[in-house]
Amino acid sequence: MRTACITIAVVAALAASAYGWGTLLSSFPCPAGSQYPNGVAYRASRLYVSTNYEPRTVWQVRPNNGSVLASHPSPARDMAGCTAGLAGETVSYWVADRSNDFIYQVGYISGSVVGSFPSPGSAPMGLAFRNATTMYHTDYDGRALYVIHPLTGSVYSSYSFNFRPCDLGFDSRGYLWVADGLNRQIRQCDLTGSTLASFPVSAYGFPAGIAYYNKQVWVGINAPLHSILKFEVDPAYAVEPASIGKVKALFR
Repeated sequence: MRTACITIAVVAALAASAYGWGTLLSSFPCPAGSQYPNGVAYRASRLYVSTNYEPRTVWQVRPNNGSVLASHPSPARDMAGCTAGLAGETVSYWVADRSNDFIYQVGYISGSVVGSFPSPGSAPMGLAFRNATTMYHTDYDGRALYVIHPLTGSVYSSYSFNFRPCDLGFDSRGYLWVADGLNRQIRQCDLTGSTLASFPVSAYGFPAGIAYYNKQVWVGINAPLHSILKFEVDPAYAVEPASIGKVKALFR
């Protein structure tokens, strides 16, 4: 695979700085020439990446290097966020479809649709699995956060963001990690959508998909990179402004 360095004016100075909040650890391109990683999810040592590019595909890849473990054609015609988890009788992943405002549940081995339900809003975007009865969902135009049942789509509660949210990931410590594409930010929010901290990703492009695991987030960057970037997000560093946006490594 051809490796090309990406030149950013401040990389050299930042890379020498201390490891911490917002540090970029590594990256890899979307699989097999696909683009627009609108959804990213982490489960059981693999990433699920939904790419909104013909042929629209949900990929299962190794989180350290992006090598492909499995892939399925997506049931969604205009794919947004994705998530994965165990609900019902099988491990599944879910994808949001902006073309018809539906959310699909898909078997992770078969790739077959297990179930579907209409989204609560008119611009479905992000999905984040919490447990067998709880999933978080964002609506882009409505700037809304919904808490829903992953099998039925029933809405338990809803909250408002003060920005247009893309995909999101659930952190079992009680946080949501939300990609704010328009403002080129990654936001750490509480479970009602209020921003607690953030760091910029404007040097890399439009953040769309996002997944959290073990004090790290994987962010799907659309144009111009069409890549997955992994950042350190240990909250212990969130109060250190000097560490925001540090770069440790960036490659394609």
